[in-house]
Amino acid sequence: MSGHTQQDEQRSPRSGYAAIILRAWRFSMQPHIIRIVFACGLALLGICLGINKSSYTMLRVVGWIALIGMVPYFLKVRWRDCPLGLAATVLFGIYVLITPGDWLADYKLGWRMLIPLLIGAALPFLLLRGLRILVFSIASSLLALFAYALFTGGEWGFEAGRLCLRAGHFNVLAPFLAWLLVFFIWFFNRASRLWKCWSVILAVCCLVMLVLTNSRASQLGFAVAALFLLLRCFRWKGAVVVLLVGALCVWVAYLQLHQEHQERTFNSILNIQQDKTFLSRKPIWEVALAGIAEKPWLGRSTKAFAPFHYAYIEAHAEHLDRKYPIVERRAGQAHNLYLELLFSWGIVGSALLCVGVGQGILLARRQGDAFFQAVMLLILVHGLFDLNINIIEGCVSLFLPLGIVYGRELAGRMALQLPAPETCKLSN
Repeated sequence: MSGHTQQDEQRSPRSGYAAIILRAWRFSMQPHIIRIVFACGLALLGICLGINKSSYTMLRVVGWIALIGMVPYFLKVRWRDCPLGLAATVLFGIYVLITPGDWLADYKLGWRMLIPLLIGAALPFLLLRGLRILVFSIASSLLALFAYALFTGGEWGFEAGRLCLRAGHFNVLAPFLAWLLVFFIWFFNRASRLWKCWSVILAVCCLVMLVLTNSRASQLGFAVAALFLLLRCFRWKGAVVVLLVGALCVWVAYLQLHQEHQERTFNSILNIQQDKTFLSRKPIWEVALAGIAEKPWLGRSTKAFAPFHYAYIEAHAEHLDRKYPIVERRAGQAHNLYLELLFSWGIVGSALLCVGVGQGILLARRQGDAFFQAVMLLILVHGLFDLNINIIEGCVSLFLPLGIVYGRELAGRMALQLPAPETCKLSN
């Protein structure tokens, strides 16, 4: 009898610990707790993206939170509820992860595409204003870095006279700034007075920073997307005011550029055919076309372009030097979204992404989501001259808004009574 009592006494601390752990787990799994943690994770992710530090680690953490929060909904979803475009986009991410043309070469890039897609799809279910939290935290972090660069003086945050902050390169920072600006223009008519004032401050600073990067492809893409939003979301008086304020900010920022960059921008507007950057892109595009012709179906990988380009240039140097005035001996990418897609993942991978994005655009139009449509205009125009979906900022810019569109559609097909997210409804 005494032996039985001793065993109970020995087990009681363990059972007590187990009960505490079980209660803590049940408490943490409550929907409102998950939403709070998810919101904090999005804010931290925005800071990490803004300062370009531990971004991938934080992206995975937020992805796990989104996955845990979506478990109750996954149990209710039926296969026929899943939109075709969402399935195609997921298959594209898996295709990139596997990279059939160069086994597992783009493994990390595949996860960088799938995780933002999951986070975006979770926003309509878990946190309707999650996109606002993410964007404002990114922009606030960039503003802090920009202020530090101005007050410290010198060349911190600049590369060859062009703003790059901690992004490492101006062509990485510029499309991200353009994406943020598209959000602020779209958000302006939907914000309360406090949010509106803060968004105007951040938008002006992002516009000045975008000009100081002197990335003309990003600026062109932003101009097209902004024009679309002004026509779609503003009355003519409001559109004129936004245009005038934007033009003033651009002019002031343009005067701060080095004279070399001012002339470069001005000359490219007058005659792009004679622009040095445009001329240097032509042989790179020819190399990409040659690579596509060799492996049209499965493609190679993003990492395969640099060695293929170098080998092709060396083998055809005499021909290319006669044909083009400027031939770069080394290039890490095709500097064209469409050619890069076909070169890296072939017709199969490109077709999957086209189906996913194409249905996303149609659904966004039906849902009244002008933000996603403007984002796609930005990416498609910018993609004519450069590429950014091979980096984490580009993956977030494309796949997170796409996930929001499909998450909203999935909730509708599941007949869930969820409030409409702010991307398609005026809210304060």
